[in-house]
Amino acid sequence: MKKIIVLIYGILWYIIFLISFLYAIGFVGNFWVPKGIDSGTETNFMAAIGANVALLSLFAIHLNVMARPAFKERWVKNMGIIKKKCPCLYHLPKFRNNNQHKAHTYENITF
Repeated sequence: MKKIIVLIYGILWYIIFLISFLYAIGFVGNFWVPKGIDSGTETNFMAAIGANVALLSLFAIHLNVMARPAFKERWVKNMGIIKKKCPCLYHLPKFRNNNQHKAHTYENITF
């Protein structure tokens, strides 16, 4: 019975993904969906630039903060505490302190 439920669950999510992907294709191509990419309201150029700069800044700031060693140390420590308190997270990978390893450079990467 459990295998059937897992199979139905997997099929359901594949169907949901397929519908979402087809909707995205229709949205970008302006067909099959009620609202396409070109059907939005127009705004002035400076407002659009301001929104784009704000969104890109938020993205860049959070990535910049997460790349810092202090953030990584706190993340490793907190994930250890969270994994101990919530057994359902034991399948997550073990985090380690990156300060103990060499800095990653292109010379260390093998292809």
